[in-house]
Amino acid sequence: MGTHAHRNASLVWMTVVGLLLLCGCRTERLPQSMIGVWETSHERYRDCALRISANQLVFAHMGAAPKYCRINKIAIQSENEKKVVTFTYTNEEDGAFQSQWVFSPRHGGVIWHRSQPEIVWRPADMTE
Repeated sequence: MGTHAHRNASLVWMTVVGLLLLCGCRTERLPQSMIGVWETSHERYRDCALRISANQLVFAHMGAAPKYCRINKIAIQSENEKKVVTFTYTNEEDGAFQSQWVFSPRHGGVIWHRSQPEIVWRPADMTE
């Protein structure tokens, strides 16, 4: 193989590897309407708040220190008008986790944990 052909093959190989690395590390963009502070009137979590940002989840409970979690990856699936958002995140104490939340634009926008559809969270300024 000549020097020019070898250089072109190396360039193609580096481009392919670079694209694969970028695709593997890509995270989806969080819907803007999910960013903010969420609260629920459900008695189980009445004194709690969840803050969602593009790179962090913060779980807060009255009287306890907030738990800060760094978002490593976001995956989003559409189900009709709803979005199922899977957060892969880490915190310092417990390690790595995944959590699925469903966002619905109805009623001004609400979310619920995939395993707790009966507990509806609303933006903090809209909590009943």
